[in-house]
Amino acid sequence: MVALEQLNHISYGPNDAELNIAGYTVAQVEEALWEVLNLEPGLLCYVDRNLILDKENFVLGMGLTVLFWRPFGFKGSGGSLSERQIVALERIAVAFERVADHFDPPKRTTVGTRYIATRLGISTKWVGDLVRKGEIPKSCICPKAGEGKYWRFWKDKIDDWIEER
Repeated sequence: MVALEQLNHISYGPNDAELNIAGYTVAQVEEALWEVLNLEPGLLCYVDRNLILDKENFVLGMGLTVLFWRPFGFKGSGGSLSERQIVALERIAVAFERVADHFDPPKRTTVGTRYIATRLGISTKWVGDLVRKGEIPKSCICPKAGEGKYWRFWKDKIDDWIEER
């Protein structure tokens, strides 16, 4: 569950939604609304009551209110968001996160044999033996680890593997 202060309030006419769209440009959000709700491009956009003129470069932060209006002051019309539209917008937010992670992947944490030995209650030498025997999945091992160097492991993968044991 995302904390409320991390969500952005997005509104078009009577339609409102709370979405995690921080890190995306106004143009990306407008395009997603256009694809999902068939909203015409070229809407006026206000972020926390400030008109955004450079939609391509204005990156949204957390907890902002984003309003889309038709030009010439006519507020959008046409019923509230349906359940299907809200689900679609949430899926778009997830897709945006995947795209963002593709271009700027979150840094993965690595751990050494000592971490695994402590978690399993064994020696570091025994951890090395587990790796050599293939008992620790290769997906848990960092690239170029062990080749005359210290063993390094992806923390998230090792934690999952330990939980499954």
